[in-house]
Amino acid sequence: MRKQSLLFATFALAAASYMLPLSAWAQVDGRRPLPAASTPAYKAQLQKAAKADGVGKTAYGLLMFDYSDIYYKQGMVSFPLTGTDTFNHVRLFGDATHNVTAGAYANGYYYVARSTTDGSTEKAADLVKYDIDADQPTTVGNITGVGSYVADMTYDYSTGTMYAIERPNTNYSVLLTLDPSTGAATTVANLDRRFFTLASTYAGQLYGISFEGDLCKINKTTGAVTLVGATGLQPSFMQSMEFDHSDETLYWAAHLIEATGIGGITKVDTVSGKAQADTVNGMLQVPAPLGDLAEVGGLYIPFSASAPGTPAAVAQFTVTPDASGANSVVLSWTNPTHTFDGQPLEAITSVKVYRDKQLVATLTPATPGQAMTYTDALTQDKGAFHNYSVLATNEKGDGADVKATVFVGKDTPANPQGLKLSNSSYTSATLTWTEPPHGANGGYVDHSSLTYTV
Repeated sequence: MRKQSLLFATFALAAASYMLPLSAWAQVDGRRPLPAASTPAYKAQLQKAAKADGVGKTAYGLLMFDYSDIYYKQGMVSFPLTGTDTFNHVRLFGDATHNVTAGAYANGYYYVARSTTDGSTEKAADLVKYDIDADQPTTVGNITGVGSYVADMTYDYSTGTMYAIERPNTNYSVLLTLDPSTGAATTVANLDRRFFTLASTYAGQLYGISFEGDLCKINKTTGAVTLVGATGLQPSFMQSMEFDHSDETLYWAAHLIEATGIGGITKVDTVSGKAQADTVNGMLQVPAPLGDLAEVGGLYIPFSASAPGTPAAVAQFTVTPDASGANSVVLSWTNPTHTFDGQPLEAITSVKVYRDKQLVATLTPATPGQAMTYTDALTQDKGAFHNYSVLATNEKGDGADVKATVFVGKDTPANPQGLKLSNSSYTSATLTWTEPPHGANGGYVDHSSLTYTV
């Protein structure tokens, strides 16, 4: 059953239109007003299971608003692309003086554009770099060269360029480049219309959804806009879109004029411009509703991709920690036999192994289809999570990578199981339990060394 706010919107359409709030009818190009109540202190909960290999359809985004989660102000969330009623909270980025306006993923890090409000004017503030794996944010610097605030942003892997849009007024948007190492923005061009969203293909073609709900191509050099077609939906408030570069499907985290439809995650056809949506009870509804009429910015979909001609991802990738709790890991895989764009792979220059984003091995020789292994010996004092990735290279460059997260070393014991009280009396009682089968993080535990405090 949909939540009360959705039922309210549907009932108002069927009964009395004046019962809907004004914002449900009006199209708004910007932020929904947030309640003035203080923000509760959420602890960041890293969603390790969501990042297994970059292929699973789990997404990240910045929760700008949700009727049922109104005090989680502008924090990162994760959720399935099939839709969700509730979100996994990952990390807060908004605070008493900063709002969050946009975000994008690039080369292992997620970047968040923040703003401040001076009276009724919202202006760009700073750029934050976030390591999702380590749950570690770092402030890059102040965002400069932006007259208002960053409305959406995306990364072009073909040129290594972060692009962004701002909306300085109600007439047009401005296309910018944004330096992820400094926060400095440079104007590319004034666009001929307003845009809600911006996304780049892996090959560098920019797309945007306009105030009118049209999908458009945007020339990243001149800013020239070419209409692709109408999405069929009427956007309003904050939203975003991004490509899943594994197959270049364009996903839109759409928020609609509430009197016209129910937003969420939908696919957009880059040939026709049409967004997937059905008519339910007289209203348009996308295939994967999000939260309670949620507004999600900074959409990011983990992917495995590389440039044409480079190797495809390795297959049968496994990461196995030492069974006795030693600080070592065995990685195994089968090298690809095709390029990422499906052509036969003639040769492999090397295979690279990364741990926690650091290159730890370059393996040669390597051939297409070869089964390979690598043992990584760590020098760590105690057990910890580590993030591994492996990719093959050729004369065209690095291929698509695969990723896995694993706990290595001796783990802290998990809680005992099956605790029971029996034979209790005024003077004695018997407690029985089963020892934990593994550690609190799924790692090795030396059961012979366990002691219990009662």
